[in-house]
Amino acid sequence: MIKSLIFFSFIFLLFNPKTSFSKDKLRKYAIGYYVTNKGDTINGYIKKLKATSSCNRIKFKKDNDSRPIEFYPEDIISYKRGGNIFISKNISDDEFSSKYFLYLTVKGELSQYKRWKKRYYKGVNGETKKQVDEINYLELRGKPIFRVRKINFRESVSLYLSDNKCLADKIMKKELRSIRLIVNEYNHWHKNRKELKKLTE
Repeated sequence: MIKSLIFFSFIFLLFNPKTSFSKDKLRKYAIGYYVTNKGDTINGYIKKLKATSSCNRIKFKKDNDSRPIEFYPEDIISYKRGGNIFISKNISDDEFSSKYFLYLTVKGELSQYKRWKKRYYKGVNGETKKQVDEINYLELRGKPIFRVRKINFRESVSLYLSDNKCLADKIMKKELRSIRLIVNEYNHWHKNRKELKKLTE
């Protein structure tokens, strides 16, 4: 009798969609939220997508049983998936202008973002190969977002951060080559300058 009761209880749990078994639907999702264009924050679950796809779209579920909704950079301001924040930004690369979700790596007076992009090229034997490029962006408060390129790196970055002459000189002299270090030093300089201004007021 007891064995029969245990068996039927197991069958009930297995096929009951409201039990913990149904949580498997969310195994490909992470806790997160998105911010609407009106500024409202909607909590739920964001699907774990590859880096390149994460910059182009998201799949959102309000709860375990709801159907996924797809959003594009034009539809929302930003989203958070787990510990990662992506912000919708309008990017002008050469002659093209489009919106993408950029991964926020550093937030400050000078913010740093990343985007991943697929690129296809012909191999030595003529076969088509795929490569994922990592693109870095800087955004100084009050200035348009800036794409960091390997070509003319020193000249372009030092010009963008020309209000910090000491840092701009370091970049030109190749004393600083890491984007992260450049961003950290700029934000540290800005913080010190702000605190000094308060003391002298």
